[in-house]
Amino acid sequence: MTTVTKEQLQELLTQLPPNAKIELETKSNGEINVGIVVEEVVVNGNCQTKEDILQEEYSNLLNGWLTLTEAAKKYRVPRATLESWIYRSNYIQNTRGSYPMTVNEAEVAYCVDIYRERKETGSKAPLLDEMGLPYELKHPSIARYRRRKKQEKNGD
Repeated sequence: MTTVTKEQLQELLTQLPPNAKIELETKSNGEINVGIVVEEVVVNGNCQTKEDILQEEYSNLLNGWLTLTEAAKKYRVPRATLESWIYRSNYIQNTRGSYPMTVNEAEVAYCVDIYRERKETGSKAPLLDEMGLPYELKHPSIARYRRRKKQEKNGD
């Protein structure tokens, strides 16, 4: 950690990069120690953002817009699921002010791919994390154990 003045702290805070975490420690003499940790998101060995993934894997769909009904039919996902991704989770870019509402097709395809993968494994975890990347379970072995116990209890 580094000791900084209040002015230096204000300058640091206004110029923080995305994903930065700040560690602050106040000393008895009034000095403030500041540590800044910039986390890089690593997906399959690469530092990627949601935008990078969309650009790489769904570039042909980036400029496409579909109504909710069209997206539900094309990707065979319940319309209510798409609506929850829009209203509750804010996973998908949309045009809320228009009728009918349209959604970005690349983002729908991205979410549907993750949704189907999760459905196969039976995971009830959130679809995406706060960075827009697939949510990673912190304790997958515990989740598998609980899922298995629940299935045994229900007689599946």
